[in-house]
Amino acid sequence: VNLTRFPLRFEEKRDFFLEGSGVFSFSARSGPSPYFSRRIGLVGGEQIPITYGARLGGQAGRYELGFLQVRTGEERVGEEGLRIPVEDFTVARVKRSFLAQSSMGAIYTRRATAPRGDGARLEDRHTAGVDLDFFTSSLFGRYNFQFEAFFVWNSSPEPEVDRTLSDLTARGFRLNFPNDVYRAHLSYREFGHDYDPAVGFVTRNGFRRVEPNIGWRPRPGISWIRRFDFSAQYRYLADLDTGVAEEKQLRLSLFGVDFESGDNFTIQATRQHELLDGLFEISDGIEILPGPYTYWETSFRGRTAGRRTLSGDAEYTTGGFWDGDRNRYQLGLTLRPNPGISIGGQWERNEVKLPGGEFNTTLIRFLGGWDLSPWASLTGNVQYDDISEVVGLFGKLRWILNPGNELYLVYTHNWRNLGPDLLDRDFETLSRGASTKLNYTYRF
Repeated sequence: VNLTRFPLRFEEKRDFFLEGSGVFSFSARSGPSPYFSRRIGLVGGEQIPITYGARLGGQAGRYELGFLQVRTGEERVGEEGLRIPVEDFTVARVKRSFLAQSSMGAIYTRRATAPRGDGARLEDRHTAGVDLDFFTSSLFGRYNFQFEAFFVWNSSPEPEVDRTLSDLTARGFRLNFPNDVYRAHLSYREFGHDYDPAVGFVTRNGFRRVEPNIGWRPRPGISWIRRFDFSAQYRYLADLDTGVAEEKQLRLSLFGVDFESGDNFTIQATRQHELLDGLFEISDGIEILPGPYTYWETSFRGRTAGRRTLSGDAEYTTGGFWDGDRNRYQLGLTLRPNPGISIGGQWERNEVKLPGGEFNTTLIRFLGGWDLSPWASLTGNVQYDDISEVVGLFGKLRWILNPGNELYLVYTHNWRNLGPDLLDRDFETLSRGASTKLNYTYRF
């Protein structure tokens, strides 16, 4: 359930894009995301048929290589039947390691779209970038230190429009000091107004952002307490052209404790300042007006160690929310009655009160997994939210024929609830489907 004005980044679940995907990770902590696999074969959450896909990956000496070539077929999506033409996606990545734990690399993507029915055709869209990850565990003889930097450029979607290099690029760096008692980082990034990689993911652009963080995690010497955690992080985000602050965030970890048992508890306070330059509809008929907003939120989080037969996590957040108030509840439980069997549930609820109206959101999810043997496993989940009023079922059977050779069977089913709520329900099928995949690996 998205209560922000920015798109959410969902995790990739398709095995073809997950296998060997680590090589395509590009300056992940800074978020330029020149390649995001869910841009291939998905539009607005609807599947686009994939005609073929080829993937190549591996290592050659100090070089790590990755290559993808995918073609998607023509499809109509949405209630208006928007036509999506045939498209070709190309992704190439190379990384070279140096010293003991460092690397530098480059990435290139291309998205080519076939002409539409009227003959109009989009220009091929290209993205290229370089990144550096330098890490040492012997700064001043004994400290960990990391330096990351990146630069990404994408071609102009409208070549006839004059755009500067600054408009079409994202660039930044990050200094990280990840040590046991004291830790800190400082990151800086700029995203141009027209930075929009065609096979990537960007939530917002046209900004510069600086974010320092400092933390103290002392070990008290108490047998049942591993360490305490106190930290402060500040974020300052301003418009790239005007310099006007659009977001200022102060996040304080007031108290955190990690127990030797693996349990954890944290109290956090956040002061948020946002400047809206346009109308924002947060829920049906409820709008947030342009202007500055400043508010505080406090959250309490706790989790138990996953090694227990019954484990869980819980979070309660309360405080301001734009020009109103919000209470947010999260609860998760996982039961592992026997080795190889897990059953879990998650519940999330938002209660929002704004001058323009009140609304609540609820999300419920059930998950399960069963390792039938070292060679076969069954996983699945069922999810429902009262905004879309859709129940989704996903199930997957994985059978390892031989190491590297696998057979998958997948079934999905979606229903919409036509009743007034989940208890008084009237479901109709929206979609259902089954698919199979055989994965064969040849090593030489």
